[in-house]
Amino acid sequence: MLGQGHEVVRTVTEKLFTYALDRGVDSADAPTVRGLVRALAANDDHWSTLVLGIVQSPAVPDAAVHRPGPGHAVATSAAVR
Repeated sequence: MLGQGHEVVRTVTEKLFTYALDRGVDSADAPTVRGLVRALAANDDHWSTLVLGIVQSPAVPDAAVHRPGPGHAVATSAAVR
């Protein structure tokens, strides 16, 4: 992430995770945060890795993530054109 070092990556990860959880990050969340940071490092610090990791985390409430059910269309870039 912008080549700023481990602390910046960890801090941004915690802040985005806090936003997704709609509560503060606590010690029980530390393993998830560490896993997200490791996944980022393994994928050249791509933002998409962080966002997907947070969205797919079991700690994030389903209400916070819009997951269309059966019969609901999802817009794709081809459909938007």
